[in-house]
Amino acid sequence: MQMTIVVRPFNKWNKKIQRRLLNATFDDGFMRRKVRINPAVRTFVAFNKHQIMGWALVFRLGHKKWFNVFVNERYKRQGVASRLICQAIKRENKLDLVIWDDITKNFYTQIKKQYPNHIVLRDWEKWCEKIAKYIVGEYAKQTSYVDIMLYLLKREIFSRVF
Repeated sequence: MQMTIVVRPFNKWNKKIQRRLLNATFDDGFMRRKVRINPAVRTFVAFNKHQIMGWALVFRLGHKKWFNVFVNERYKRQGVASRLICQAIKRENKLDLVIWDDITKNFYTQIKKQYPNHIVLRDWEKWCEKIAKYIVGEYAKQTSYVDIMLYLLKREIFSRVF
């Protein structure tokens, strides 16, 4: 399968590609929210001719570079996420990957074996517990963890938590 990966800030894509990227992720997901907060965030987009196979973003939090990826359902298990991670490592050198579930745990653990000095694995549930302890009060109790993370990002206090 032919795949081309193009790297550029989200806001440097034309409006049509931006819409396609936003449609190629969860309606209320982190990636969609992150590009709205920081349109200049670096994106890695995998194309098969003109079809978006998947995309990823890398964003800096403190001194760490976090990676998030979404692959179109019809291209899953075809190496798209692996190629996006590989390309991001070449460009960024070191990435933090967040384990969400058993699928990402197994996949990211295999990727870490290939790039042991370039990947740090983070457990989402433990991470959320740490954030909840940091943000005390009703806001933390009534808000989703994604919203809390975005709140921290906006105020650039995320690096104090980690």
